[in-house]
Amino acid sequence: MGTFAGFEEKEFETLANASFVLGAPNAGRNTPALFSPGQVLERTMGFDFSVYLDPTSTTYRLLFGAYPGPRTPGATTPPAQLPTAARSVNTFVQYKRPEYFTQNHRQTVWRGQPFLRFSVRSRYRLNGQPVDDHSQLETLDRLASNNPGLKVRYACPSAWTRNDLYADYTRRSLISNCAFTDPRNLSHVENGRHAGWHDYWTYQPTNPALGRPNPSGPSRESQTGDGFMEEIRRSVDAQPSNGFRDEVFQIQTNTRESLKESRFFASKSDLRGRTKAQTVDQATKSTKKDFLDTPRDENWLVNSSELDYPPPRLPRDDEMEVVETTVEVAATARELGLTWMTAFG
Repeated sequence: MGTFAGFEEKEFETLANASFVLGAPNAGRNTPALFSPGQVLERTMGFDFSVYLDPTSTTYRLLFGAYPGPRTPGATTPPAQLPTAARSVNTFVQYKRPEYFTQNHRQTVWRGQPFLRFSVRSRYRLNGQPVDDHSQLETLDRLASNNPGLKVRYACPSAWTRNDLYADYTRRSLISNCAFTDPRNLSHVENGRHAGWHDYWTYQPTNPALGRPNPSGPSRESQTGDGFMEEIRRSVDAQPSNGFRDEVFQIQTNTRESLKESRFFASKSDLRGRTKAQTVDQATKSTKKDFLDTPRDENWLVNSSELDYPPPRLPRDDEMEVVETTVEVAATARELGLTWMTAFG
């Protein structure tokens, strides 16, 4: 039996997100900058209509409220200055908390060596019978497979104590010491064909770039944070100049039906009792009502005299289409438990 990490998954997620914002990975001068989609959308579209967006709304929270960084529309400071590069690569990360096994473990993986693992399986009882559920992993596999330019990863640290986690964060080595694993690495292959899913991803704390699915999985190349950021850098450099707007429309087109029809999205959402697919639809449809004809609270107003922005206005139809598409992708990511970031070169 392993020992679970001495910190919560959300605690690691918060530190990892902050590390990305601070540029923690030290992969060279050309390391991409990672931003929330809300900030990128704001920069791409100008977002001079943001004065009318209700900050308590679903739209605002999906675009701006779940990612650390500079203050966002409705605040009294200018928006973040983002890179001017037209290319972007969208990245989805699911953060995991590790379980630590000493060298005396009885597992069949990493015999005689300490290792870490995280689970990709849900277990529950249905009609009195135990169920092993891999539908979330299967949906992440669809997301990655249907969007070749997308980066979809599990991320898990090499630290399993709170002191070591914060020490890595302070040294700006948290991302570098994480295992970043493509969900497709968890496929159980027999005779060259997919035959189901593994339950765990395992790796050594001293070498998180090499891992094994468990049970009975072969060694497979994974990534550290530096390797992950280097892959993103190469992808940004090779990306056609279609930019964030085109890329987010492509994600929506490639995932809308395949994900919503999955068993995972047919299950109950953690929000308001709907299914996950219904929650995504509701969030997307809410965008129009979340924009206000006039502000309800003067404190929401950006001081436009301090910004090089046109006068505030409501979004045009073509801008509204981009907002709705971005909200749909953001809501889909939230239901999958993913953090969505956009890389700019």
